[in-house]
Amino acid sequence: MAAARNASRNGRQRSQDPAESLINLSNERLTGLFRWTLLIFAVILNNLNPAAGYNQLRINGILAAWGVVCLSTVLLLFLHRRPGKAFSYATTGVDMLVATMITWASGGYTSPFAALFFLVITVSALRFGAVGSVLCAIVVALLYLTAGAVAPLQEGTYLTTVTNERIVILQRMFLFVVVAVLGSVMAPSPRTRSW
Repeated sequence: MAAARNASRNGRQRSQDPAESLINLSNERLTGLFRWTLLIFAVILNNLNPAAGYNQLRINGILAAWGVVCLSTVLLLFLHRRPGKAFSYATTGVDMLVATMITWASGGYTSPFAALFFLVITVSALRFGAVGSVLCAIVVALLYLTAGAVAPLQEGTYLTTVTNERIVILQRMFLFVVVAVLGSVMAPSPRTRSW
């Protein structure tokens, strides 16, 4: 009798998992459209800058490659019923890589494109919840420090660069934490989700 109850309870838990998971189709579609919108704004920001101190063609190339990935993932989301965790981890990793490359290529710590890191944190809050968002913010902070310190437009040694740009660095680090906390608070809990 107890075994039958446990089996029915396990069956109910398995059937509720897709609906209760933070990684579901509607969240993935929302994040896919959000990434595509941000890509368009990044392209406009890059091409409207009249006196850029970096190679705009290189940034456009990175954004074009990211656009292909964003478009293909959006199309896949509208054709496929279950994106799965591997899909979410892979696209989050691609977003981190793109944000790191663009920050590195467009000026380091002072780059306006460093705001792309906020995309990764916000999307991870929708996908993975509070713990995932905070972990993502920590990884993003390390990537930002690395990309900013070794950017081609930075002058001097690593310590000199960090000393000269410490206010910008501290501001961004603070904002990374704030966005992670806000995103994790705003992300719906799997227990309270009604769909």
